[in-house]
Parts: sequence; C-alpha cells; structure tokens
Amino acid sequence: MSAASSTFTTVTVATSSTGTCTPSSMSSTVTSMTTTSISQTSTSSASSTTSATPPAGSVFVTFIEQATVSSGQAIYVVGSIPQLANWAPANAIAMAPSPSPTWIVRTTLPANTYFEYKFVKKTSSGSVQWESDPNRNYRTPASGSVTLTSSFK
Repeated sequence: MSAASSTFTTVTVATSSTGTCTPSSMSSTVTSMTTTSISQTSTSSASSTTSATPPAGSVFVTFIEQATVSSGQAIYVVGSIPQLANWAPANAIAMAPSPSPTWIVRTTLPANTYFEYKFVKKTSSGSVQWESDPNRNYRTPASGSVTLTSSFK
C-alpha cells in the first residue's frame, strides 16, 4: 500500500454510557490502511479501516470532548503544532459527534512531543468560539496510543 494519505468516511464508532451502544460515522485521514474490527459488546461492533500501529516516530491520539453545541455548530481541535493547525481555526481538525454531547477524533501526532491545544466551536459560516484559558497541554508518549478526554470549558 502506498504511503500517500487517503481520506475515508467508513469509520463507525460505538460508545456506551448506559450499557447500550449507538454507532455513528466520522471521517479521518490516514497514511496507511488495513482492516481491523473492534467489538464493543455482543450486540454491537465497530469496524474501521485504519492501521493498528502508528507510523514510526508517531503515536495515535484520540481526542474525546464533551460539548453541547447549537444548531449549525461543530467541535474542532486546534493547537500549537503543525498537526493541530498551528492555532489556525480555519484548518482545525473536525471532530465527529458520537452521540451527542460526545465528539471524537483520532489523529497521528509526533512521539515525545509537547503541545498545547484547545477545542473550538465553529459554524459553517466560519464563526469561531474558543474555549476559555488556560490552554490544555500534553506530551505524547514514545509509542502507542493515548486518549485525551475532557469537557468544553
């Protein structure tokens, strides 16, 4: 498979807070593609077309944000490194609703890298509502995957 980036919209994520799972779709960009299946419960499963291992020198970071939005708004993540759009909300990473008020996105970031980030609410017209200060921050691990869960502030 080529190392060129491919965009797909076939990821289905199942989440549960009450023991039942509700699937929803999200989009993601990946640099390599394999097929994996993840069972959420015996009655629901989620499958994705992503690599199970991040590229060398990188880690998978899953951002999960609890945020209520108004009609026409969506949640994005933006931050201090190029992979998080260098604080440019116009280029921020879109998150997918999974189900409301949960928003989720999985991305690849450099390993052993300190970064600051925020979540923003954006409308299709380009209006941006930033989270309040201070910035969130994190240092990625040397390898593997990490999930960062928070609520809009």
